[in-house]
Amino acid sequence: NRDIQKTVGEAIAVGLELADIGSVPVDTGPMTSGILVVDPDQEIFRATRELFAANCAVSHAGNMEQAFGVLQAQEIALILADIGNDSEESMATFKLLKQAHPEILVMALTAISDSELMIELINQAQIFRFLNRPVNLRLLKQHVQTALARYQTFKQTPQLVNQHRVATAEPDSPGGRRILGRIKSLRNWFGSAAE
Repeated sequence: NRDIQKTVGEAIAVGLELADIGSVPVDTGPMTSGILVVDPDQEIFRATRELFAANCAVSHAGNMEQAFGVLQAQEIALILADIGNDSEESMATFKLLKQAHPEILVMALTAISDSELMIELINQAQIFRFLNRPVNLRLLKQHVQTALARYQTFKQTPQLVNQHRVATAEPDSPGGRRILGRIKSLRNWFGSAAE
């Protein structure tokens, strides 16, 4: 009961804080932040780059280890990530990433239809969207545009990030602690909103 009361209390506090903000016009020009596609295959990376290279940088990483290098080197607004092969590592990474950087949006690309996995990722990692493979490029474009607009809104009104914060939890495995260490070492591109 105390956990429920605490969660509801936090939700009310965030809602009251955001009530006074109102609507924020979104800057639709070129962005300094980019898109990171984490996928061993480059097909989605090439399609995303073709669709969005004029608006922002589009980077590719074949795995999560390479993704950390990109996240350290440049500001990323959106991660498009394949979660089929290493779903456990991806899940742990995205849960911990959302704790430290709630402003970074994640879209999961998956060929699996595991509803429990999806629910867990939505609840604990605040996954922005799921896209089933094979990916419909029209939907990809629409969802990425929405995500980039959301990120721009976060930059213009950092208080909005509070609605995407997740409960913090310390990892209980050596792998989880290693991932958390990598995430904590990432540069904070977003300023005080993610602190």
